[in-house]
Amino acid sequence: MHQELSREDTWIIRQGLREGQNRIVCPHCVQERKNKRDTPLSVEVTAKDITYRCWHCGATGHIWRDGLEAKPAPVREVVPLRLVAGELSDRAAAFLAHRGISRKTCDRAGLFSEMRYFRKVEGEAEGIAFPYMVDGEAVGVKHRCIEPKDYSFDGSATSLWNIDKVQLENFDGTLLPLIICEGEMDALTAMHAGVANATSVPTGAPLKVKEGRVDPKDDKTFAYLWRAKDQINKAQKVILCTDADEPGHALAEEIARRVGKAKCWTVEYPDECKDLNDVLLKHGSETVQEIIDRAVPWPVAGLFGADHYKDRVLNLYAKGPGQGEKTGFSDIDEIYSVSPGMVTVVTGIPGSGKSEFFDAVMYNLARNLGWKFGVCSFENPPSYHIPKLAEKYTGKPFFDGPTTRMSASERDGALTWINEHFAFIDHADGEPSTIESILERAATACLRLGIRGLIIDPFNYIEMPKDDTETNEISSVLTKLKFFAVAHDLHVWFVAHPTKMRAEGNSGIPVPKGYDISGSAAWFGKADFGVTVARPWMHSPLKTDEWGDRIPVIQKDDMVEVHVWKVRFKWMGKVGSAKLEYNPVNGIYTDVIDWSSVQI
Repeated sequence: MHQELSREDTWIIRQGLREGQNRIVCPHCVQERKNKRDTPLSVEVTAKDITYRCWHCGATGHIWRDGLEAKPAPVREVVPLRLVAGELSDRAAAFLAHRGISRKTCDRAGLFSEMRYFRKVEGEAEGIAFPYMVDGEAVGVKHRCIEPKDYSFDGSATSLWNIDKVQLENFDGTLLPLIICEGEMDALTAMHAGVANATSVPTGAPLKVKEGRVDPKDDKTFAYLWRAKDQINKAQKVILCTDADEPGHALAEEIARRVGKAKCWTVEYPDECKDLNDVLLKHGSETVQEIIDRAVPWPVAGLFGADHYKDRVLNLYAKGPGQGEKTGFSDIDEIYSVSPGMVTVVTGIPGSGKSEFFDAVMYNLARNLGWKFGVCSFENPPSYHIPKLAEKYTGKPFFDGPTTRMSASERDGALTWINEHFAFIDHADGEPSTIESILERAATACLRLGIRGLIIDPFNYIEMPKDDTETNEISSVLTKLKFFAVAHDLHVWFVAHPTKMRAEGNSGIPVPKGYDISGSAAWFGKADFGVTVARPWMHSPLKTDEWGDRIPVIQKDDMVEVHVWKVRFKWMGKVGSAKLEYNPVNGIYTDVIDWSSVQI
């Protein structure tokens, strides 16, 4: 596997770091600092890869270790920090009091003062220490410089701050909400106002936001949600108190997508206030508590006034409706795109290449945009499905044959990449799969990995209840899929076989569409997109050969047609068809080249 390494990546590799968490000098910003010995670069080393993030300049990177000369280092045991917590100084207490936070609240939160090096000071200064605790042990400490605003870290602050003290069950057995803020100061503000169970994300809002969304390549940043999965799953309500700006909105969207929007609630700040601490300073503790008490459900279902959607509407007005993500095939992109919150119904007669085509779409989205996927494929068990994805990754066949197969090194590199981008919903327990059991496991994959796509292939393996008509059952399944797609802001592909198609005279077998799928007209009515994958020779008109047999006019070839028969929103595609070429050796699809227009 070939990877272009930057000068900084090469320098990091040459440090010979041990496996586990490391803190070193950042080669991206070290020249800008007076203290060249500062170590803001957090580097996680595994046997397969190296990932890093600088807590000062924001530089991030991912290096595959496959093929590198650096020898794997011995595994280092990760141990808790030896936390030496002192007291909060009068100066620090005065600073926090100026922000409306009492010393009593600070003591309850376990804050203390410590001298630390800060980049903006270019030397040591007093910082307020926020300990990150997991199971009673300190795993990290985040230091906040009193003046100017700056941060320094010890250990690994990769959990929600204050999550160790969260008690979701009230004295009378009722459940309390979990509060997630953008920063520790806002969580302190909620605690000061008497709001229990206030936590904060360790990394704040994302540094980079694209069109109001978090870049999929930053998905690993949200691992702190998976570490808090027990509390999140137990909570009946998760209230998001992020800043009222674009990065804050993007942070809330990503948390809600992973947790499930049906469980999430959001707050609305008074005018001229961008966060909870602003509210405390301008309106007092009672208003802070009122704002959290009056939190409104995330707009998944329910009745809301137009003001509730004002920010989204203004964004549409300023930037337009936008388009879905591209599939990676130029002709297909003209008629079909992939949009979060949508459901694509896929059909085609057996052997037409449905699964292979959408494997190719998933591969392109993962490669080009960093998307991750949940895969529930009944006809392609993971042990057979993964080799197909590995062929698309390497461009070489997995098995021996007339064409050179992928090497062991290429195979391992592909498996590492697939492991990072795909989660497989297996059926090894032998229990029948219901749509509820599939979506439950997909929700787990969303919380753990941040999946942005889910494919269920095919429908007829899903066990349906027997107390209603088939038409109503299918309609109910499609409704649940749509709600799930919206709640987790991901795209769902749902594969369904058509009824048995028959040739009519010499016209050949027709290409099936939405109304040709057995069971219900809802396949067409409730789909956001409808797609048929077809092999032209299978649907070719028939002719009589010299022996009197009827044969297709178009002989068997490796061409594939993609027919789009339903598009809910015109800016996301259009009804039409396009062709691709399929390479049976490695399972790769490519655009058809019009050689008549190519000058040689």
